[in-house]
Amino acid sequence: MAARRKSPFRRPIGSHLRAVVGVQEAVLDEVPNERPRYTALGGLILGASLLAVVSMLAAMRWITDSWGVALAVALIWGAMILTLDRWLVTSVSGASGVGRLGSYVPRILMSMLMGVVIAEPLVLSVFHREIEQKVSVDRIRSLQEYESKLRLCNPVAGTDESAIPRDVTACQDYLLVVPDPGADLVALTAYKAQADELRDSVDADAEKLARLEAQARQECNGENGLALTGEAGQGPNCRRLRAEADRFRAGQTSETARLAELRKLIQNRQQSLSQVQESSARVRNAAIERLTRSREAAQGPIGLTDRLTALQRLGSDSGNVAAATWLLRLLIMMIDVLPALARLVMGTTAYDRIVAYHSEIAVRTQFAVAENRRDLVLADEELARERKELELAVLREQIELEASIDRLLVDSRRAGLISRRATELRGASKSISATDLPDKRDHPSIGP
Repeated sequence: MAARRKSPFRRPIGSHLRAVVGVQEAVLDEVPNERPRYTALGGLILGASLLAVVSMLAAMRWITDSWGVALAVALIWGAMILTLDRWLVTSVSGASGVGRLGSYVPRILMSMLMGVVIAEPLVLSVFHREIEQKVSVDRIRSLQEYESKLRLCNPVAGTDESAIPRDVTACQDYLLVVPDPGADLVALTAYKAQADELRDSVDADAEKLARLEAQARQECNGENGLALTGEAGQGPNCRRLRAEADRFRAGQTSETARLAELRKLIQNRQQSLSQVQESSARVRNAAIERLTRSREAAQGPIGLTDRLTALQRLGSDSGNVAAATWLLRLLIMMIDVLPALARLVMGTTAYDRIVAYHSEIAVRTQFAVAENRRDLVLADEELARERKELELAVLREQIELEASIDRLLVDSRRAGLISRRATELRGASKSISATDLPDKRDHPSIGP
């Protein structure tokens, strides 16, 4: 009885690892001392594939919220890496010498490239706490800068903010639509300028009125001085000077009243301006708060790009972090390169030589089979050609035979027609009597 095939679930683990490499167990049975090498090589390939699964699962965790999708993509990615690593170590089986080294150089470079892709998510996972803290700090700083830019580019007119210089071109994307107290501020400024001018005029008139009153008092008191008579009493000059002082006081009273009205108008305008400024500030602050919250909401969860940027900044800020990240990258890259590198270091094994020998025999066998098939095809073609020529010869003879038969039939019909005509003629000659024949004596050509 034929031996039962072992169930794949009852096979030893080493055989499964060698199956990852694509080893032919039947060939390996001829060189059993090669089993440990290929078992270890299968373990390296499987380990690199599992590392790729973990790496892709970590990356997909930051891209999608669905664990099902992340796990499916990670498993597919791991299967691709497993297949590729298997091809890298099996595609040069049997090669030797410089050809083997030349075949492995692009494979090692490809493994290094895959190692870079696999290493980055794992590095991000190792430093995830520092990265998340860095991203949070950068986002807070970005929001603060954005809010400061909005406040700087949208100052409330008439406040201390409006006195801060700003770049108009840089503020084009930060302008807000808010109530503008600029018109009230311009009007208030104009009123203040008028009040200042009127106040200066009133102050000057007050000084002049004081001089006129002092001069009139001196004249009426009889004091000596420039343009004074020195005579006491209500004289003409005393009355004249007092009248001038009274007229000037009346004019000054009207200007003082105008100044008081102007100051009251300025006060009202200031109250109105304060209300407009408060309204503008409220609207601006509400708009800034709304935009800041919208920008914060748009940031969303920390994604893969944010983590890569944060890791780069951490490396720029700290040499220790940069060194640690690069060492970890190189370690993971080396793990992914190990299968191809180990296969190269193994050199040409006895298993490789047997596989190469079997391959050569298979190639020769296939070449001989191909030649036999070619000969059979040529023989079939020659037989078909001869068969076709024979069929043509038979057809030609058949045509000639049919033509001969047709000629014989024609000759037979002609002979029958001739015989029937002859018979008819013989019958007709018997029916003529002898008396009906002319006498030779009566023939004019016969003489007496």
